[in-house]
Amino acid sequence: MNKIPCILLVDDDETTNYVNTLIIKKSGIVEEIMVALNGQQAHAIIQNRFSTGNPECKSDIPLIVLLDINMPIMDGLEFMEFFDSLEDRIKDKVTVFVLTTSSHPHDLEKMYEYGVQGFINKPLQREELEELANLQ
Repeated sequence: MNKIPCILLVDDDETTNYVNTLIIKKSGIVEEIMVALNGQQAHAIIQNRFSTGNPECKSDIPLIVLLDINMPIMDGLEFMEFFDSLEDRIKDKVTVFVLTTSSHPHDLEKMYEYGVQGFINKPLQREELEELANLQ
């Protein structure tokens, strides 16, 4: 089975992040886990990770983002607006999936317009991680 180099969990619910982190660690198929509590923090992580001026730049390592929609400060839709404006060299290395309980048709439609690859219902399951790993 393929390994996932890095997952960025983006969710304002710290309990959900804790549970998802445990599930991811227990799966043994993810090498690095990062957590952001809102889209703004995720924005900063991605900018830093792919900044060519950063000595710790990891621009050659693919990143999967598991993004909640409903968050304070910068929600999932606002994050995807930011993501849509990124350079192609970054977008080519980042794959976004929505990890949510929301099934509002407007949310789903907008997220697909911004290039989300798919939707995963909370809570995250090992089988879904395995499917993501097989996409690598």
